[in-house]
Amino acid sequence: MRWARLALAFIIMATLSSIASAECGWVQWLKTSALPTGETSAWGAVEAFENREQCLRDRERAIRASAARKLTRDVEVLESHLDKGLLVYSEGRQKWAMQIACFPDTIDPREKK
Repeated sequence: MRWARLALAFIIMATLSSIASAECGWVQWLKTSALPTGETSAWGAVEAFENREQCLRDRERAIRASAARKLTRDVEVLESHLDKGLLVYSEGRQKWAMQIACFPDTIDPREKK
């Protein structure tokens, strides 16, 4: 009888944890890299969203807005990949890559794997 209660408790806990992870929030992260040296800023959290779709929609908006802002300065936009959250631009002789990513709030891209 005790094993049956433990098994039932385990099944309930596993079910609740899978439901909780399916409903987790999403965080938009940003990092910038110097090209071709590869020097990279640390990932920085930008904004939190209720779901992945909201985060990805805002990522596209953020890439478009950044590209538009950069065009108003003495900056040339070289590439813009909305689906990858990537913007490559040059400022003088220096090239930069700005990456925006969406991760579940349970993942911190700054942590070592």
